Amino acid sequence: MASRIPSSISWLINKRARLAGDIAKVQKALSKVQHLVDRLKELEASLEAIDNALKLHEIQIDTENIKPIRPHKARSKFRHGEINNLILGYLRSQTEGNPVSKQDIAEYIHRKHLEIDPTPLNSTQLSHCIQASLNRLLRLGCVSRCHDPITNQHGSWQARKIIDSCYKP
Repeated sequence: MASRIPSSISWLINKRARLAGDIAKVQKALSKVQHLVDRLKELEASLEAIDNALKLHEIQIDTENIKPIRPHKARSKFRHGEINNLILGYLRSQTEGNPVSKQDIAEYIHRKHLEIDPTPLNSTQLSHCIQASLNRLLRLGCVSRCHDPITNQHGSWQARKIIDSCYKP
């Protein structure tokens, strides 16, 4: 006959499992933080080297008066104009001339990116880049919008028939 585990021991087992899970979570976060601490030390060392180089100059500059410049957001992993070219190439390849959703365009660009670089893309950043490119191509007359611009739904897009004067890098 199977013996029953008392509730007090069951509670302790459950509590131990939860604590072990919390420890694993904190250790994982700590490894990420350690990476940031190492990066901070590198940046501080570089800043100190620049400060020392400024002290050697004959014109003395008080480095405390130099205001920090906030860095830019993470840049897109695509070269200048590459997203535009991928969008136009994909829209032109749709032989039936049916409108293509922004989601389909994003999936196509993501696949093309993975062929070149296996590192994952930030889907939110990619979506913003694609939307900005589509709007730019719309203003240039290269694509046409096949949806109501006021809606919250994913839009459908189509390449224009006359695209000789369109964007070319």
